[in-house]
Amino acid sequence: MRRFGIGHGWILQRHDPRRRLLIRGGLLLLWLFTLYLGVEAGRRWWPAEGGDVQEELRRLRAQVAERDERIDRLESRLRLAERGEEIARGAVARLQGLLAEREGEVAGLRADLAFFERLTAPEGERRGMAIHGLVLRPRGGDRFQVRFALAQNLETARAVRGRVWLEVEGMTEQQRRRLGWAVLRRDPNASPLPYAFRYFQQFEEDIVLPPRFLPLRLIVRWSPEGGREAEESFAWEKLLQSS
Repeated sequence: MRRFGIGHGWILQRHDPRRRLLIRGGLLLLWLFTLYLGVEAGRRWWPAEGGDVQEELRRLRAQVAERDERIDRLESRLRLAERGEEIARGAVARLQGLLAEREGEVAGLRADLAFFERLTAPEGERRGMAIHGLVLRPRGGDRFQVRFALAQNLETARAVRGRVWLEVEGMTEQQRRRLGWAVLRRDPNASPLPYAFRYFQQFEEDIVLPPRFLPLRLIVRWSPEGGREAEESFAWEKLLQSS
């Protein structure tokens, strides 16, 4: 028996182990019953909600797969388009190159045609010799390539001999200057080019200008055996533009 003090009085209570055991057992059963109810409630509600989530998950996965497939198709089309554009650019570049070659060939044929037309012109239209097909091309730096033909009319053609050379007229240090053949060839012992023909003869030579020299005109001079020297002058810039 225990005693409990309340205020100044005393309460006596009999100690009963069986009663305490019954109380604990009842509390345990109540807890187990509450746990059972929770489990049953979970079983009742979770399948429906879980099914909705699974269905939404499947739908999202299907959408992602569809988007991936569409992206793959678009990337494939893009690669094909890029490849087609590359092929088209290459084809256009090749066509442009062929067109430029054909235009160059046509220009050359026209120049040859004009050359022979002048060469076969009536005697009244041209007498003596003249320069035909003069071409001036840069070779890098102050070096240039010069091509030309010295010809005479077919109607009056006869075997001729002589020498031909080039000169350049221009400005250097605010002074007008005419460069001779030896200067252009950078060889003090350079000799004029010999020629011997009945109808025409072609020449191709390189010349080099001095530094800080501004060329204005290219002069072709020739001296036939037993005849007088002659020359033809051509504007430098016009020759470059037409080359």
